[in-house]
Amino acid sequence: MSITKLHAVTPPTVPDQARALVIAELELALKEAREGDISEIILIIQHANPKVWSERSAFVGSLLTWVGRLEVTKQDLIAQLSKAEDEDK
Repeated sequence: MSITKLHAVTPPTVPDQARALVIAELELALKEAREGDISEIILIIQHANPKVWSERSAFVGSLLTWVGRLEVTKQDLIAQLSKAEDEDK
């Protein structure tokens, strides 16, 4: 039997600049965690494949508190986006 090798599928990768920024943020959070300054964490992760995301968390004490924090974060992100759009005009 003859086996024909198909082309290898290369998984998606992240541009170097984006990778560097993500690593810097994660290293800062890791440093703060090692110093005992982080007690809880929730991560929403966008993977290199744009169709794949995941969430991770550690010791989430009050889910209601985190939902409120998420809403505040959403408002901040919307304000930043709106400001950036206004500056582009």
